[in-house]
Amino acid sequence: MALLMPLTLLLLGLDAWLFPDKGSPGFYLVLAALGLFLATLLITLLVEVPIDNRIKRWEIHSLPDNWTGLRQKWQRYHTLRTFTCMGSFSLLLFGTLFYG
Repeated sequence: MALLMPLTLLLLGLDAWLFPDKGSPGFYLVLAALGLFLATLLITLLVEVPIDNRIKRWEIHSLPDNWTGLRQKWQRYHTLRTFTCMGSFSLLLFGTLFYG
């Protein structure tokens, strides 16, 4: 993931930069895909990775008091990240197939 997500972001940016018709709806769909994928990356880095790093230090006999709250927070953001990623792919696919 440390290589895959930044590379995907770079390729989405390259796709937007090389898009043939900068004023078309397809170009704006690709830009929206880029924005959604950037949101996916930020959710991963700012919310999920810090929670994952905390969980790595947990031991069964010394769970923090708020462990269920952290688990629920991670799950909510994971669901949001999944939808932003799927939305990004859908917008990119739609913009490229129908306007590219």
